[in-house]
Amino acid sequence: MDDHASLIHQAVQDHLDGRLDAAESKYRLALSRGRTAEAAYLLGLVLMQKGDAGEAARLLAEAAATDPERPDYHICLGDALLASGRIDGAIAAYAEACYPAPHEPDPHLALGRLLVQAQMPEEGTRVLQTALEIAEHRAAAGAVSEAAALAHRIADAGPTLIVVQRAAADLLARLDCAR
Repeated sequence: MDDHASLIHQAVQDHLDGRLDAAESKYRLALSRGRTAEAAYLLGLVLMQKGDAGEAARLLAEAAATDPERPDYHICLGDALLASGRIDGAIAAYAEACYPAPHEPDPHLALGRLLVQAQMPEEGTRVLQTALEIAEHRAAAGAVSEAAALAHRIADAGPTLIVVQRAAADLLARLDCAR
């Protein structure tokens, strides 16, 4: 393991153990030795945990721009932008997360929830229905428990439209019958 990777590994361990200041210092040192998407992303996560959403958003944007195929980078960027009150930016980041992961539910769920909350119910319904379709495909492929968990998350998505909640409930009922 090279020095950079070793430093990141140590920082991740500090991060997992809740030593956020130590993790932050090591991630910053790693970034000073060479900017990588991974280090920017991980430092952004620490800063979010410490309540600095603005700086976290800057680092997460760097990570997402450096490695745009990582939907988790875009989702976390959306979370940071939302925490900073930048709703339009959060919507854009969540939408970007859907492109490299069209068959993953999390980007669609995050985007759909935010669109509904931002008073864009038609768009939010469309995106949440995509997340439901993903759940249905996973159930058909034998991943019934994963599909059920996703349907529960959609049904419990907070202020969603009744049509989406009913569709999620219908899917859950079908999955219960299939067990």
